[in-house]
Parts: sequence; structure tokens; C-alpha cells
Amino acid sequence: MTKDTERAQVGWGFWGWWVLASSVGFAVVFFVGRFMGYVGGGAVLGAVFGAVAGAVAGASIGIAQSLVLWRQVSRPGRWVLSSTVGLAVTFAVLLAVGEAVGNIGAVFVGGNGARASVGAVAGASIGIAQWLFLRRQVSRPGWWVLSSIVGLAVGFAVGRGKGLAVGEAVGGVVYGAITGGVLVWLLRQPRPEA
Repeated sequence: MTKDTERAQVGWGFWGWWVLASSVGFAVVFFVGRFMGYVGGGAVLGAVFGAVAGAVAGASIGIAQSLVLWRQVSRPGRWVLSSTVGLAVTFAVLLAVGEAVGNIGAVFVGGNGARASVGAVAGASIGIAQWLFLRRQVSRPGWWVLSSIVGLAVGFAVGRGKGLAVGEAVGGVVYGAITGGVLVWLLRQPRPEA
């Protein structure tokens, strides 16, 4: 069976695995996030720590998702790289800002509006990084960026207030459901012309 044939058969099973992989990746983000409150030391140290923490979080999400993607795309390892870079940049900027204003907690665990804003920023960053990979794999890859922004904004907002572990799991499910639906649609489209 060719990759094109397998892509034409992408459906609910793929979507379910995508949601699960996204949730597992978010579980690692939860554990990484537990240590973010211990940074201190100013904006530069915050940026460095954020880049490392974001890279770990992005790699965990990227690896989990690439295990689902590997039959539908070429070079799925690049998905891991783009996810790693996308979240490393996001966390570096957010932690630098949090350290500069002296309140990391306000940046990451504020009200639903603040969390949705952080989610939208994170979604844009990781979505653009992943778009660089997807643009050669699917037609209409710009929809991926929008789904990533919406998925993380809604996921961050609805996951708040349910306890940290449960909140991250809910956030991962919401993000995975939204982006997974768009990804199924994108993978069913004809491949872009080379």
C-alpha cells in the first residue's frame, strides 16, 4: 500500500490516535511546567530555561505525534524537530517576559483569557514551525497554523481550574481533537505539486 493510498484512508482511527498522542505529549508538558516556577534570576536566565524546557516539551509532543504521522508523511523526524523548535521559542519568550515583569505565574496560570492568549501565542509559534514541515506534505498547509492557534488557545482555557494534571490532560485532548480534525482533512487532500 502506498502512502497516497494510506492517506486516502485516514479517518477516525487516525484522529483517535492523534488525540491520544497529543494528550501524552501534553502530560510531559505538565511535568516540565511544574519546574518553571523555580526559575528566578531575570529575563535572560528565564529565556534560557524556557528554551530548554520548551525543547523538552516540544520534543515530547513531536515524538508522540510523529508516531501517528509516520505512515502518512515523508521524513516524520522533521515533525519532531519543528515541534521542538516551536515550543522552545515559545517558552523562551514567555519565561523571559514572566521574569521581566516579575510574575511567571501570571503569564502561565492567569485567568481563562490570559491562558487562552498564552495558548494562542504558543499555537502560532509551534503551528508556524510545523507549517514549515507540512507545506511540502499537504495542500493548504496554512489551515494547520490556524488550527494550532485555536487548538492551543481553547485547550489552555478549558484546561484551567481542573487541577494541573487533569487540566493538562483536558488541554491535550482539546488541542488534539481540533488539530486532528484539520489534519485528517489536510491528509485527504491531493499532495502538493513538487
